[in-house]
Amino acid sequence: MVLIEVEQLIKKIRLYEHVLDVMRVKLFYLQYKRESTEYKDNENRLEIIKVSHQIELQKAKLQFLNSEFNLRFEMLKSEV
Repeated sequence: MVLIEVEQLIKKIRLYEHVLDVMRVKLFYLQYKRESTEYKDNENRLEIIKVSHQIELQKAKLQFLNSEFNLRFEMLKSEV
């Protein structure tokens, strides 16, 4: 049972890491876009702030999942 939970957490961690990478690429794109055009500067700044906040939230989720994984892994080790 614990092994299944650990495997599910690993999958979730990988998914969240991928989402975080996608958000980082989006942030890079928005920052580049902001530098190349000043027409929608305020909208771009707002979008950059939103994406930066999403990245921080995603990091927190990953941190939580990693903690959960470590706990489950220790439980699995103690069962063996």
